[in-house]
Amino acid sequence: MDYNTLEAKLMDSLDETKFAQDFEQSSKLLDSTTLYRAAGAGISGTVGGIISSVIPGGLTFGGSAMPSIIGGILLKKFGGQGKLHLVGEGIMISGIGQFIQNLLPSMSSLVEQPSRPELESETKSKEKISGVVY
Repeated sequence: MDYNTLEAKLMDSLDETKFAQDFEQSSKLLDSTTLYRAAGAGISGTVGGIISSVIPGGLTFGGSAMPSIIGGILLKKFGGQGKLHLVGEGIMISGIGQFIQNLLPSMSSLVEQPSRPELESETKSKEKISGVVY
């Protein structure tokens, strides 16, 4: 599937369902801009998969999030100023969120965890029972 076909299918599905206008009329909490960005965040995994299949393996230096960020930047740059631009922003936002999510486990090791004293029930269980393989 080429880029133009994918873009046409995406735009057709967004126009056919008219989900942004219907939802905006029923609830004033979200506007159509937010919904198009949410649609972009929802398809960011698919776009990231397409881009990672095109980019050689050594060039995905940002981990699994980098293809989604690249896809979002490309759609923002070449998608004009309409709906496709907003979908590109959602894809990029999702990619940045994935990147931050991948950083959190490595950052948590930098924070010293407070130690707690051992409970009496924990010290009793350290006795070895003969005949049991540990």
